[in-house]
Amino acid sequence: MSIGFTLPALDATSDPLRIVAAAAGLVTGRYGISGRIDLALDDGTRQPLAAVADPEAQRLGDLLAPTEAAPVSQVHLDQFCVLTLSGVRVEISTGTVDLPCGAESFAAHLRGVIEAAVRHPDRVFGDHDIVTADERRLLLGEWNGSDVTYPATTLHGMFADQARRTPDAVALVDEERSLTYREVDLMSNRVARGLRGHVPAAGVVIAVSGARSIDVLVAKIGVMKAGAAFLYLDPATPATRVAQICAIARPVAVVRSRQAPLPPLDSPQVLLDDLLADESVPTEPVPEIADESTAAYVLFTSGSTGEPKGVVRPHRMNTTRVFLEQKMYGLGPGDRHLMKSVPFFREFFWGLATGGAIVVARPGGERDDRYLVELIRRMGITVCSFVPSMLRVLLAHDDFRTPYLPVRHVFTAGEAFDRDLEDRLRDRGFPVHVTYTLAEADYVTHRGAALPPGPGTTAGRPLDMRVYLCDPRGRLVPPGVTGEVYTGGPGLADGYVNRPELTAERFLANPFEPDRVPTVFRTGDLGRHTADGQFEFVGRADSQVKIRGQRVEPTEVEHVLRRHPAVENAVVAALPDPDQGNVLVAYLQPAVGDVDTREVRAFAHEQLPGHMVPTYLVAVAELPMLVSGKIDRAALRTVVGTRAPELGPPLPPRGDRERRVARVWATVLGMREVGVEDSFTDLGGDSLKAMLLRSALETELGTPVDFASVLSAPTVRDFVEATS
Repeated sequence: MSIGFTLPALDATSDPLRIVAAAAGLVTGRYGISGRIDLALDDGTRQPLAAVADPEAQRLGDLLAPTEAAPVSQVHLDQFCVLTLSGVRVEISTGTVDLPCGAESFAAHLRGVIEAAVRHPDRVFGDHDIVTADERRLLLGEWNGSDVTYPATTLHGMFADQARRTPDAVALVDEERSLTYREVDLMSNRVARGLRGHVPAAGVVIAVSGARSIDVLVAKIGVMKAGAAFLYLDPATPATRVAQICAIARPVAVVRSRQAPLPPLDSPQVLLDDLLADESVPTEPVPEIADESTAAYVLFTSGSTGEPKGVVRPHRMNTTRVFLEQKMYGLGPGDRHLMKSVPFFREFFWGLATGGAIVVARPGGERDDRYLVELIRRMGITVCSFVPSMLRVLLAHDDFRTPYLPVRHVFTAGEAFDRDLEDRLRDRGFPVHVTYTLAEADYVTHRGAALPPGPGTTAGRPLDMRVYLCDPRGRLVPPGVTGEVYTGGPGLADGYVNRPELTAERFLANPFEPDRVPTVFRTGDLGRHTADGQFEFVGRADSQVKIRGQRVEPTEVEHVLRRHPAVENAVVAALPDPDQGNVLVAYLQPAVGDVDTREVRAFAHEQLPGHMVPTYLVAVAELPMLVSGKIDRAALRTVVGTRAPELGPPLPPRGDRERRVARVWATVLGMREVGVEDSFTDLGGDSLKAMLLRSALETELGTPVDFASVLSAPTVRDFVEATS
């Protein structure tokens, strides 16, 4: 297609194509792509259009001034578009490059920038928006979330209302006991009365420590009834990590089970077992001091500076999600919800607000796929949430299907959700609900319908949240162009506990609709809009990754590893895993001599939660460096690859050992499938990956692996035969 527009009157010595070149450079830069622009001359020949340096900083007047041609840009594409010059009229027709938002949109963006420059000749090109008025209407209107008014209430208030409606219904159940709504209500009232004296103001933090159990869940409700925000301290968390968290959150008190370790705090300690058994403490409700804006709980995640950060999640953030989902799905007393993780609203609060029963998985059960399948069947669970990597593991069980299992809602979030995984779940009869959800912003987008035929996957559209995809300067990007996700609305957190500088850095004033949604969270995630307005998650703008659905900053893990005396330097990277989504690999440069990776792993376990301890630790003599002196992180990154056609179909493994070794090869090389006679180097293996392969094989096989045996065995079958 082509489009034309008239440039302003030009001096005879001016070059109008410099304006076009600057505008094209700006637009393609905003797209995040590059390419050469060719000029079609009257004699039918073409020549490259001279590039304009730093188009964002150019002004129209500077571009119209007489100048010598700039040097031709050196770029990767042979052709981006063709320009035909006729006097001062420029016609644009698309070339062969696949534009992220289509040829017609590119032409409109280019024309818009030039016309804006003509209207405002003193402004730099970087001040001009490339998004058209029609695109803005889609981005801020039809494709975005709606304004919804929700009742002003609290999580514990919603539970208490339900307890009055269905007092004798089962509220909490585990392998050994169950409690009715009345019993949970009375017991949590006792906890609230026992803690109220430690609550000087609504929203202060009280820590709750104990293995996942019915009593610990009762304690969390009681903390909220007391007017405080609970901070869950998992007894499995290393003591040094607990000390970090407590130093940041500064809890005013701790309520803990008798078996839980004593947190390093001077705050008052309350034994949960004794409090629940103390009949001298009344079970009547305490006077309410919390409201919808009060903090309900604090959830700690990994931080890039080496310190964890605690997300303050107010009642409003959770109650609005309950109302939102309940309107869509209408859950009730007949539903049983699987509770296996930190209490996000869906697993815990939603069920208790709608009369369902919360089935509490045993501690550690969330990592046992066989146990989970059996628990779902035996306990009649109808609603469950899993990260995609766990769903892939569960699908390995033939019994994980309906109608054998009573599940009628499967929610997934936390990681990219591949189409093949979704198709397999739906083929087994599971209704799947895909959400884009963060610790700082809950239920940002949603999709319940199956994907249409074709490649790719999406996370749906916002329902009541506002989503803005922005370039690095915080400007909206057009449909189809990748941008960083900013979001705000009723599902937004309040910030980070006792970290005002970090809160100010990530929770920003809304530059687009300040009267509608005053604050937005800058997520660090990348996404784009499809042609029909669906949100597609692309990845991260930084190095942050998700491990088993939990956020990990590799730099935080690096800080810990570098504290080991035998480690001079460490780099942590995510390794794509066909079953788990990602695993962590740490490359360790020894301080002197060799480094014992077993000692470093034990050290990491003492400092970090289990999901943050790298699966593989690889000792390397030197870390790859760039000419700038920085570590070449790209050289340590593994991307999921495709099998070269000339290799032919992969030969499947025979026997358990070949299958295990082939799976390790696939993980290290980023391949979906590896044949037992494929050459390691033909699949992209190099010396660095060979060292990683040796470490991964030792972890999988449980025995030392000589590096020479890895180098001398070019195929899976060769290695198995040499080491059997």
